[in-house]
Amino acid sequence: MSSDLRLARTTVGEAGLDDLAPEERAIAETIAPGRWPEFCAGRAAARAALAALCGPGAYVIGRDAEGAPVVVGAAARVSITHTRDEVAAVAGRVAALGVDLCAVADAPRVRRVAPRFIAAAERALPVDDAAWAALWALKEAGAKAVGVGLLDGGLKATRLASLAPPRFASPALEAATDVDAGIVLAVVWR
Repeated sequence: MSSDLRLARTTVGEAGLDDLAPEERAIAETIAPGRWPEFCAGRAAARAALAALCGPGAYVIGRDAEGAPVVVGAAARVSITHTRDEVAAVAGRVAALGVDLCAVADAPRVRRVAPRFIAAAERALPVDDAAWAALWALKEAGAKAVGVGLLDGGLKATRLASLAPPRFASPALEAATDVDAGIVLAVVWR
């Protein structure tokens, strides 16, 4: 991963509404209360990644017009992802940034839905369940990096040329993956 990036991971449930800045709490109150634990953990992980990148500070993570996280008052980008139990956030001094987590156990579901969202040449890349999870995580992280929402065709906005090592054919993006405890982490940046 680039030296201009920092990653932080945490467990859902370790942070609460009281840990949020007022601007973040206002955002949290617009989403379903059942999603608050993930939201709070995401903001905590993002602040940890920003502190590792930029040094200690009272970082506030807002939202842009599309709902993507943005750092208020700092010259850095941030991206957040979560599973039911875990959150990852990456902060960077880069032009574009995306992160995603995908459980290897979700590979059968990824294979089932892939024909609707992922090009045939990309579907030919995975050789095992971990690779299917990596394909999905890279495609979601790539969509975040190029700023195209999933409902707007985000999974079709990038083309992967290789999973090992991860390499995008288009657009020009850098990528890294890691597998830990059955979860694939993908980070994509430019």
